[in-house]
Amino acid sequence: MLFNELMFEKSVILRIELFKYCTYEVPDVYSVKHFARHLQLNYQQTIGHFRKINDELKRVNPYQKDILRSNGKVDLTNILVGVDEYRYYLLKHSVPFMLLQEIVNGEEMNIEQFCEKYDISRSTISRKLFALTKFLKQYKIRISYSPLSLIGNEAKIRLTLFYIYWIGNKGLEWPFAIEKQRAVEFIQDNPLIVGLTGSFVGELEVHILSGITLSRIDKGHLNEKSASWEKFFDLENKKELVQLVKKYTNNLSEEQVH
Repeated sequence: MLFNELMFEKSVILRIELFKYCTYEVPDVYSVKHFARHLQLNYQQTIGHFRKINDELKRVNPYQKDILRSNGKVDLTNILVGVDEYRYYLLKHSVPFMLLQEIVNGEEMNIEQFCEKYDISRSTISRKLFALTKFLKQYKIRISYSPLSLIGNEAKIRLTLFYIYWIGNKGLEWPFAIEKQRAVEFIQDNPLIVGLTGSFVGELEVHILSGITLSRIDKGHLNEKSASWEKFFDLENKKELVQLVKKYTNNLSEEQVH
């Protein structure tokens, strides 16, 4: 899956796939060799992955008991963590996502401050961001290190962030620094957005999109003027839109709102 390749190292992707395979099995006690054959790994590699999965699941849910037994068995009879929950836990600890979180939610910082905050070397960051940087380049978006930011067409940046947050988060928690109520009210007062929901999942998606939009605007990242948008909004609609933007954004001048 492309998303996993952008956000995770190969060893983490392997743990996600291994845990996903566990959830497909009938709840029972299995030998580590059973999973080693499936993944075409040796016994030591497989049990090493299970040790990490075992510890990570207990961090996700403190009520989760050990799934790895001392006799080389894996107990799948009482798993309390879902695949999406597990992957989201790993995502929040991945360097690419931590960097995006700082860009979207954090105070302004440069790459040196990021390295110090997370105790990561510059070379490690370059290596772990390689796939994401290459992907963003296709859409003429680049990551600036001083300060940390995304540079490119703002509409493409917001859409890219939406897909990353939605695929990774899927509504499990509110991932933004802004209050969720602001996004809720923004959606309620904008019939164009409300009309896009249509379902429970649709509403979750629109909440994520609204959160990204408001977070970006709060940091002064505005959409470029577009002839297509000028034609889309007639004068009356534009007045209503301006009032809506002023209501749900902070620190924007009249010129920026228009």
